[in-house]
Amino acid sequence: MNRKIKFRFWSGQKMIANENMDLLIKNANNEKALMQFTGLKDKNGVEIYEGDRVQWINGDTKQKENAIVEWDDEFAGFGFQSHCLDWNHELTVIGNIYDNSES
Repeated sequence: MNRKIKFRFWSGQKMIANENMDLLIKNANNEKALMQFTGLKDKNGVEIYEGDRVQWINGDTKQKENAIVEWDDEFAGFGFQSHCLDWNHELTVIGNIYDNSES
């Protein structure tokens, strides 16, 4: 698999995509605002980055659940709630930690 390594960052006002490398490098010292692409997309084809809020339907309870995508050292991969992302879920990106502060 040939996965692109991509980043985006929060400028304090808006999300800046990987294509604007000058701004990315200039702001790379702000680690909290730098987000890496997981290499995966949600059910609508939206790229999933760390810091994104995702939603899915819990197969057991049939309730909507939300989580924030984060790097997990224990699993050496992106995940949420101390679990690796379960790509069997029909995940939907519903925002991110910067422009959607609600759970």
